[in-house]
Amino acid sequence: MASTPRVLKLSFEFHVAEDSISNIQTRHLERAVDRIETAVRTLGADSFPWADRLVVNREWNYAWWANTERAYAEYDLPTNGYNSPE
Repeated sequence: MASTPRVLKLSFEFHVAEDSISNIQTRHLERAVDRIETAVRTLGADSFPWADRLVVNREWNYAWWANTERAYAEYDLPTNGYNSPE
């Protein structure tokens, strides 16, 4: 009998102030998201040694990335004694 899939989902939301008139340029937004993703990937293997992959979903208020390759990423994490069957 197969085991029930287990997924830990963490969500973070960065909200732009409603009265902000700042022009949030795409390249700055992409760079910020890439930096956060890199930090999570770096911590992921050590913090969650039982996990075998990290799935990253990107969403923006206007769903600009909804139909692009930047909308979703999945990474295999290193195999260890917790996340691989014996």
